[in-house]
Amino acid sequence: MIGKRGTALMIGILLFTGLFVALPNIVQAQEQGLVQCGGRTIAPLTTPIPDGWTKISDTQMAKAQPACDFCHLFALLSTILNFIFFTIVPPLAVVLIMIGGFFFFLSAGDPAKQQKGKDVLSAVVVGIILTYGAWIFINTLLAGMGVAEWTGLKSWWKIDCELGELQYTAPASVELPASPISARENFQYYCQADPKWKDVCELGASGCGPTSLAMVLASFGARCDGQLCTPPQVDAIFLSKGWRTCDSGSNMTTALTSDWLTKSGSGKLNFESRPILGVNYLPEKDLRDGSNWITPTQAQINLMKEYLDNGYLIIASSQWYTCRGNCSQARIDSGEGINHIIVIDGINNVSGSSPTISVRDSNNCSSRDGKEIAGNRTQFIDSFPWYYAFALKPRQH
Repeated sequence: MIGKRGTALMIGILLFTGLFVALPNIVQAQEQGLVQCGGRTIAPLTTPIPDGWTKISDTQMAKAQPACDFCHLFALLSTILNFIFFTIVPPLAVVLIMIGGFFFFLSAGDPAKQQKGKDVLSAVVVGIILTYGAWIFINTLLAGMGVAEWTGLKSWWKIDCELGELQYTAPASVELPASPISARENFQYYCQADPKWKDVCELGASGCGPTSLAMVLASFGARCDGQLCTPPQVDAIFLSKGWRTCDSGSNMTTALTSDWLTKSGSGKLNFESRPILGVNYLPEKDLRDGSNWITPTQAQINLMKEYLDNGYLIIASSQWYTCRGNCSQARIDSGEGINHIIVIDGINNVSGSSPTISVRDSNNCSSRDGKEIAGNRTQFIDSFPWYYAFALKPRQH
């Protein structure tokens, strides 16, 4: 049997092991904050320095975090629980299992020591079940309250409070940089299902139009209220002008031919917006019969190539585009087409039998982090029926 000294020694070993494993995370938490609000985020210095970041040393840069709100209280709770469940508990459980095994190994047939080993192992198993059962219960409760989001078996639940810092109002000013920018070399990809804005007015479900246009504007360096235009800012303009509602798709041809996009003056962008194929917009109910679907002719393919080679980006629409990336697996497996808007930034093998295009699809991304799935970018030009296409570029470029 273990005496009082032995018990004290075991407790000391367990506490030291837990502290040793947790120390790096404690240090990081002190540097960055247990909750990412009310302070600043520190990251390794990059060149050029991204918008919103400030150089604080030769090796680091910082970005102001959003103000703390009620959501961050739940984020703090989640951080503490995850720290206990995944940093403290696993190594302690391993040590206790080893101790139980030692009792068996050293028992030499002594029933008391064998029973002691069984008791330790049983306690560990029951403790693990209760601990992670409580974690699942708490996260399920938070998900039911709308605070946490289920993100799949790999990362389970996530609490994201960044939406609190997005003000859903149209930008007061929209402007272009004075110097020319190569949009293809500086392409700014946006995912409509990015956690930062996917739930803002259903951008994740039906915001391919404003998200695609935001990609084009930001790639040319257009700024909304002093920063690169983002999907929520462009969508706020769509909503204010009646080009989209929160539960429907966008009237893109109206947006692409609007004074806001094509004229000069205060709050206007002065873009060239040149139709390449298809210019008529029909209500959603009329699109599925296929009467307005188009397969680009060789002349239209050549024209797209000419525009792209001259620095334009192309916004195109298909009423039966194969769903990729941020779609249910059942929809991907079935090959079901969706009413979709995309950006095209390249075309290859123009004179060959199977020309291909480089598609920047706002739906071809992960809803966990908003990153583009690069492997799906290249598509055959005839792999989907086209509805319309416009070439865009700022006139001053």
